[in-house]
Amino acid sequence: MNSLLKIPSLLLGLIKPKSNKLEIECYGQGDSGLDMQKIQQIIEWLFASLMNAGYQGMSHLIWDLGEQDWKQVVLMGLLKDEPVFLYSLRR
Repeated sequence: MNSLLKIPSLLLGLIKPKSNKLEIECYGQGDSGLDMQKIQQIIEWLFASLMNAGYQGMSHLIWDLGEQDWKQVVLMGLLKDEPVFLYSLRR
């Protein structure tokens, strides 16, 4: 039942026009426990990798501690043909 409530937001996300500039949307970053310098290094590496591949558009970076379900973010990215990256912080 809970997943049925998320369908309208998924559909709205599919309607939005694609970005023509390189963007990285981060999720769970505040809870990651990493220092800002390490986070910045990872994001810079990902940004440079996407630029080197010639990608333009939105991408998603999930900082996963294993405590949250990221299915909606992953599904939205995949449906919009946007790359989704998972940085696992599980110990």
